[in-house]
Amino acid sequence: MKPSNIFLAVLYLALAGCSPNATEPPQENLGPVYLTVDKSIYSPEDTVLVTLRNDSEESVFLGGCSALFLATKTDTGWNEQPTKICVWEGIIQKISPNSIYQEKYEAKYFRAAHKFVAPVGLGCQEGMPTGQAKCTRWEKIYSQVFSVSGYENAAGNLEIRAQKVEYTWGPEDLGASRQIEATVFNHSERTYYAMLGDGFNSSLDQETLFVAEGTGGFIELNESEGSWRAMPRSLLFEGTRFVALRPQKTYRLLADLGAWRGNETGQFRIKVEYFDRNDPPPGTTPKVDYSHAFTISAP
Repeated sequence: MKPSNIFLAVLYLALAGCSPNATEPPQENLGPVYLTVDKSIYSPEDTVLVTLRNDSEESVFLGGCSALFLATKTDTGWNEQPTKICVWEGIIQKISPNSIYQEKYEAKYFRAAHKFVAPVGLGCQEGMPTGQAKCTRWEKIYSQVFSVSGYENAAGNLEIRAQKVEYTWGPEDLGASRQIEATVFNHSERTYYAMLGDGFNSSLDQETLFVAEGTGGFIELNESEGSWRAMPRSLLFEGTRFVALRPQKTYRLLADLGAWRGNETGQFRIKVEYFDRNDPPPGTTPKVDYSHAFTISAP
């Protein structure tokens, strides 16, 4: 057993750094070798435990750096990304017969329907870099689908991440000094449209987006498990407009908290609503994606 804790920054880079694979993963495991998570629905405070169990009579092997991948459900299928960014492939990892391999992740960083993926090598040479281990073949196995309570309706097309996972502000930190900055990465292969732009700018393509009154961006407070409340939003003086979220492109997102009282603390997230077109008919239900949860605390 080789436990591994993957930090948020590494997971973010992994999710944003590779080309998507939009095929539907098969459901079967590799005979007596299988991959599981310990729950199907987690609360944001939970830890996701991923276990690969080798109940076969032969050793199997995992990649030396990123042993697991994460498959995220999107509009076009499943987007597979490694859970680590690797500068070197590493030495192949042997999982002996009747043994397990485990990794742990904090559930609050998952925002859609997911599966873990394990590329499993068979007949590999021990002690060699992954690419030189001369495995007779590689097979992928998949865990069951899981999600986090309060994120079940996430479309999974946008990766939204705040700059920090914890903010601390005192009573003097008001107005412009109380601002959340985030990035929005469209990891799909299609263009979406969101009411996040500056109305003074007539362009459909804008690099900086806004959480403000009348936009499709929100800051939400976690009031209880699975229950989130939208916080007050500041105004954009020139109003807002639809902008394009292009495939494989990252945008800057700003949320001014000047409309808050100044004493709000707790667990928060960013929500973005978006559409397939920039002129959706009235009543069209938007797609929704969320950031990871982050905290605001008093000093």
